[in-house]
Order: sequence, then C-alpha cells, then structure tokens
Amino acid sequence: MCDYINQKQKRLFLKNAVIIDGTGAERRQADILLENGKISRISTAGTSAAFTVGEGDQIINCNPDWIVSPGFIDVHSHGDFALFFDPAQKIKLFQGVTTEIEGNCGISAAPVNAGYLNELMIYASFLGSDKSITRAELEGFESFSSYLKAVSSLNLGINPGFLIGHGTLRMSVMGMEKRRPDREELAKMKTLLAEGMANGALGLSSGLIYPPGVFADCDELAELCKVVAEYDGVYSTHMRNESFRMPASVQETLDIGRRTKCRVHISHHKVTAKQRWGDTEVSLKMIEDANAQGLFVRADVYPYTASCTTLTCMIPPEFLEGGIADLLARLKNTGDRKRIEDRIFSDDQDWENPYRESGFEYILIIDGQKTPDAIGRTLAEYANLKGISGMDALFEILIENNCGVTCVEFCMDEKEVESVLSHPMTMIGSDSGVDCPGMKFHPRTSGTFPRVLGHYARERGIFTLEQAVRKISGMPAETFRLKEKGFIKEGYDADLVIFNHKTIIDKSDYYNAARPPEGIEYVILGGSIAVHANRHTGNTMGRVVGIKPLRA
Repeated sequence: MCDYINQKQKRLFLKNAVIIDGTGAERRQADILLENGKISRISTAGTSAAFTVGEGDQIINCNPDWIVSPGFIDVHSHGDFALFFDPAQKIKLFQGVTTEIEGNCGISAAPVNAGYLNELMIYASFLGSDKSITRAELEGFESFSSYLKAVSSLNLGINPGFLIGHGTLRMSVMGMEKRRPDREELAKMKTLLAEGMANGALGLSSGLIYPPGVFADCDELAELCKVVAEYDGVYSTHMRNESFRMPASVQETLDIGRRTKCRVHISHHKVTAKQRWGDTEVSLKMIEDANAQGLFVRADVYPYTASCTTLTCMIPPEFLEGGIADLLARLKNTGDRKRIEDRIFSDDQDWENPYRESGFEYILIIDGQKTPDAIGRTLAEYANLKGISGMDALFEILIENNCGVTCVEFCMDEKEVESVLSHPMTMIGSDSGVDCPGMKFHPRTSGTFPRVLGHYARERGIFTLEQAVRKISGMPAETFRLKEKGFIKEGYDADLVIFNHKTIIDKSDYYNAARPPEGIEYVILGGSIAVHANRHTGNTMGRVVGIKPLRA
C-alpha cells in the first residue's frame, strides 16, 4: 500500500520493511527514512513514531511479502550508445537495476579518432551505435572525460559507471591493424587510458574475440593494466576463448593480474563448446586459488543458457583484419569465401567457432533489418527456407546487413550455469543495454535480475535470497568501488528496490524479449520513486558514478 503524494516529496518513509541489506546477512524488519537522496535513518520496526511526517512527505506501508533491498547493480551492461537515445533506461529500471557498469567487452563510445569513427559505428551497430547517437556527437569524444561530461548532462534514469573499452582505445590509435603497437602507439594508448581513469573511469575492458582486441597480445594488455592498477581500477575481460580453450584464457587473465597487481574480472563466465562442458569446475578452482594467493579475481554470469553477440563472430579472426569494409569485400569474393568456409569447417580449436560449438541449428538470428525473413529463425531454418546451404545463409545475411546482425547461440549447459551462478566469487551481469527503435535483443535485457531472484533463488534454491541479493548489490559495489552504493546502511545512497519475493519472476523469452517482469513493486532512485506498478514516474535522479565524483 502506498499513500501516493507527489514526486517532489521532502522525505520518503518505508514502514514495516523486511530488509535484505546486501551484506549477505539474514533479513530483518525495520523502518527506513530516506532524506536528501540518502538513507537517513534505519530503526527497529514499530518505533518510527520518532519519524515525524511532514507535509509533502511520502509513506510506503510495506506488505509482509515484500523485500526491501539495495538497488540492483548490473556489472555487465552495454548502454554506452543507447544512453543518448533513452537516458531513462526504463527496460533496466523495470527489473530493479539502479546502477550499471557500461563499456564492457572492449567496446566503449570513447575515446574516438575521427579517422576510424566509421569502423567503430559499424562494428558497434549491434549495440545501437547507429541508432542512438550521431557521428557528429561521437566525434566530440576524443577523450574519455569529454564522453563522461556529455553523459552527465543527460536526464539519467539510472546511475551509469564506465569502463574504457580496449578495442575502442586501440582503434583510436591504430585502427583495425593486425599487429603489435609500436612504442609511440602504446604510449598514446596509455596516455588516453590514464586521462580516462583520472576523470572517473572504473577500469579497462577487453573483448579478445572481437577486432581489434583479438589482435592484441598479453604484453600489450599488461602494459595497459599497469595504468589501471595505478588507480586501483578493474580489468574486466571478455576472454580470448570461452569454448575449447577456456581454462587457458582464464590463465592468461590471471597472468595479467599477477604481472600488474591489477584487480581482474572475468565477464560472462561460461563454456560455449558442448564438447567442453564441465570445464568451469577447473576454472572456478583457478579463481579460488588465485584469490587465496592474494590476487583479486571476480567473475560475472547471466542466468541463461544462450549467449548473444554479433554474427560476425562466426568469421575466423584473420578475416576481420582491416575492419568491416574489408570483411565485406572478402565475403563477396569467391576465393575468400571458400577460405573462410574451409576454416569454419576445420578442426582447428584455436579460435571460438560457433559452428563447431553448436551448429547452424542452434544459432538464432534476432536482428538484421535487411533480411527480415531471417529474424526469429536459426541459420539452419533460414537456409532451408531459401534452399541454400547454412554457410551461404551466413554469408548472405552478413552481406545484406553490412555485418550489423545480432544472433543468439544456444550453447551452454544448465547445470554448469547454475554452478557458476552459485559460486561465492561470481555476481550477476545482464550483458545487455540496447533498447533502440527497430532492434531486437536477448531476454536477459529485461529479465536477468527477476530471473535470478525468482527462478534460481526461490524455485531452484541454488542460493538463498540473501545470497542472491548480495550478488546483485553489495558484491558489485565492493568490486567496482562504488562509494555509498550496494548496501542498506545509514548515509548510503537511497537507491532501493521493493519486490515481492513470492511472485518476482522474469516473463521475457527469445521471441518476446521486451516483456517486463512481475513482482517489482517499487524502484527508488536517489530517494524518489522511479518505478511503481510497472509505471515510470519520470524520475531522472541518476548520476554518473566513478572513481572520482563527476557531478554534485
């Protein structure tokens, strides 16, 4: 029940709240006073008579089935471009997310070099780069601080924090060249990275299956991570291989952490090759051992058995040199097509090969506006519809859409997903952030956090509700050093979620990915209600978060 007054209340009272505070401690009952964007007071339930209610103040009388938790923190998001189209990020707010970490997988919107900007916009089109922001706007982001300043000026509905994408950083200095940077180029990358870190970036991310990150070696990454370590930032990596050679990629990540003393974070930890299901038992033990030896290592995971990325990941890395324009030329050349096909059909396990991992029948096309008949069909189904081979279907879809195609790959084992989800050193990331006109997306975009709380905590019981809340609030705040977020404590930011623990559940699927979840009663941002009864109130109290304060 809520005595609704208005959005400009002086204070907000949560009466008879059942609190799960983000520490992992057992739930408890209390009354909470929110004031000036902060959690002002927490008292024993029933003693709130000391809280004098004034004119314009607001009261939420909490139902016994409701849980009051810290606002959810999405540690793996991709809203870098989409924020300029939809700064409210309602699709995230409706599932309880109040803070998210952008710039993952090596792809950020800055720093940019006008000479290579077309490549960035084309390559990041599956993240909405071509639908959310103009080229002229992007050209202004030559430094990371200029990008942060632009984001800070938006009417934000969430609190975004940012990693600097290694791919974007490298592209701004040396384009899509397949080689090691020379001394001057590496120095330039380090300078740009240091500028971003000094102005609030949370760390560096890499995407080592995507160009140009795929062309970088361990030495290059280590040199950059030395800069990140100076600011106690995080190196977050989409590793070089998540299929046949996943443990070796974990070892590379740990080696970078040991060489640089940088905190490291493994993105969307999983095994995508059916032949290697079970390898996370090895990798999780590696993470445990590294932490026991003094290295800081964490990982995130999303609660689904299908991944989602650009369809260009079907193409062997060596054919991606030079960027999308050169790839398209190769796809149209008979000789190059034959070489690409031979490589995809080969037994080589040195690169992530979705065909060998899953097969055409498990790769679902969810976006590609120039080939509408392919959307909602697997590559195998589209090939049958057109009467062509699966490989020709792949080439046709990529060519017609200028490689701007998003696909879903059903490639993971449910038992292994549960094992990674329940591990004490993992937290939750949606690996999403795109909500742009005409774009389709994975159900994790709208359902990740209710699915964790409803399906995996309540229904599957792989962890307690208290443990689940810690994975989506306190633990992310500690990992990324988000000051005064992630916990229900006096003096902390008043970003809270009120959900019904008996009904919360995701409702989206691979064909209806935008369906909002059930069971989210309220989302509170900066002490004001942002979402109530699946309605956005217009709250734009969001602020950029970073190592340094960016906006008062």
